[in-house]
Amino acid sequence: MRLMNRLAGGAAMTTLALALSVAAAHAQETTAAVRGQVTDSAGAPVAGATVTITHVPSGTRQSTVASSDGFYSSRGLRVGGPYRITASGPGGTTASTTLSGIGVGDPEVANIVIVSANEVAGVEVVASAQAPNQGPSTNINRDSIEGFPSISRDLKDVARVNPFATIDPGNSDALSFVGVNNRFNQLTVDGIRQNDDFGLNNNGYPTQRSPVSIDAVQAIQVSIAPYSVINNGFLGGAINVVTRSGTNDFHGSIYGEYSNQDMRGNRVLAWDNTASSGTFGTRQYRQVSSVFKEQNYGVTFGGPIIRDRLFYFVSYD
Repeated sequence: MRLMNRLAGGAAMTTLALALSVAAAHAQETTAAVRGQVTDSAGAPVAGATVTITHVPSGTRQSTVASSDGFYSSRGLRVGGPYRITASGPGGTTASTTLSGIGVGDPEVANIVIVSANEVAGVEVVASAQAPNQGPSTNINRDSIEGFPSISRDLKDVARVNPFATIDPGNSDALSFVGVNNRFNQLTVDGIRQNDDFGLNNNGYPTQRSPVSIDAVQAIQVSIAPYSVINNGFLGGAINVVTRSGTNDFHGSIYGEYSNQDMRGNRVLAWDNTASSGTFGTRQYRQVSSVFKEQNYGVTFGGPIIRDRLFYFVSYD
């Protein structure tokens, strides 16, 4: 009996370990990253330079030290920006660069040139995003999301900016990537899978509507056949959603929508030769409109709990 109990306990632990390893294999990126090289005005690498990466809206920062070749890298950053990246070299010389719109996953490149004190006290440049190409993917930041028109306020209205995405209006607006059935797509929200595992909805969601409000989204990454072992577990396309967080400033939004039968045209339901509401050719018809009412509303609010350290963000939709 003791042997059986030990075997059962060992099997349970093995099953738990396998489950954790599978869960880790399907984890998605939810943070941003920055890398680059620190050099002097002659192009020589600055070894041991201290690089400080500051998220300007929240004041949170990370520090790292450049290698002997002047290269630095920092992960686990908040998506978005802008970021101020400051490098301090020997002799107290410093230089900084500003990087905006950092997407999810692949690191953005920000190279920094430190000018010696006898030339200029410091130099400031603006870096551009130069993420490596790992497949036909699209990173969509908050500024772009706010500029997209969307009547349904659905994640698919944003994801379809990817040229490989297609929405089928004849199939409950199902989203398909490169012609693959929408049930083979993958949706993650902050790294948590939100797939329709039972295949009950044509929209690909586990819910009848979008599982997260578009007002609560900071960035969306759309990937088609990515060359990465991190992004896996699907055959069509992957929509990776990262939600918003608070900053050092209080901010919020509110919206409301209302519609009823008086805001749309009449619909012909049946032919009626005795009706007097109108004629079409030699036959008369009846115009009937169903009575309905739709209203949607939502609110968001965020801000600091402890400035530069702890923040909150709430969304109701």
